Amino acid sequence: MADRQEYCIDGSTCPSLNLEKSTCPSLNLEKSTCPRLNLEKSTCPRLNLEKSTCPRLNLEKSTCPRLNLEKSTCPRLNLEKSTCPRLNLEKSTCPSLNLEKFYMCFIFGVANLTIVEAITCKEK
Repeated sequence: MADRQEYCIDGSTCPSLNLEKSTCPSLNLEKSTCPRLNLEKSTCPRLNLEKSTCPRLNLEKSTCPRLNLEKSTCPRLNLEKSTCPRLNLEKSTCPSLNLEKFYMCFIFGVANLTIVEAITCKEK
């Protein structure tokens, strides 16, 4: 659709991706009830970066069973202080992949895993 924007920066009801203050149903970075991805203060059921009970992905203070960036016992992917057996970006005994520096990783619906920087693969 011609009027459909993929990346809305401010005050929009973008149906796919919005960075601020939206009711975007797919991806929102701030203060939203977005059902798929939200970065702050949401009960998002799929992905939330802060203060959420998100069952799939949360970056802080969560019991997320799949992906958490901080203080988690996530069995699949954790970016900090984890014994994650598959992928960890910092301070991990991850046997397969580790990143020297701390970078954000997001898992989206259609894409598998996007890592924003070069990867250094090595065994810890």
